[in-house]
Amino acid sequence: MQKQRQAVELYSAGFSQSEIAQILGIHQSTVSRYFNKPSSHEIEDFYENHAYGAFIVKDGTAILFNRRYKPLADKNLWVKDIVKTVWFYNDGTRWQDRFTNSIKQIPVYTQVKV
Repeated sequence: MQKQRQAVELYSAGFSQSEIAQILGIHQSTVSRYFNKPSSHEIEDFYENHAYGAFIVKDGTAILFNRRYKPLADKNLWVKDIVKTVWFYNDGTRWQDRFTNSIKQIPVYTQVKV
């Protein structure tokens, strides 16, 4: 799992799959497997527990939500006064990029009022 996470990070940094294989000392077919579509269980877990976007409310607070549009911090919270919705990825985004896009946006929307 560690190599896969490293591969995703390297890919996000702009390295090709062959470069990643060389850097990590693994076969390129292994790297290619890392970027295949995940299992249905992994997809459901990702949709439930990772940020899909953020609701921006009237006072500037950003509330991260999952793919089901439920707030990550409290899935029963009813969000009022939404003035803007920001999405971190869409259905056309490659699977390996969905994770990195989601992770990269969390600090932006949890530390700063927009």
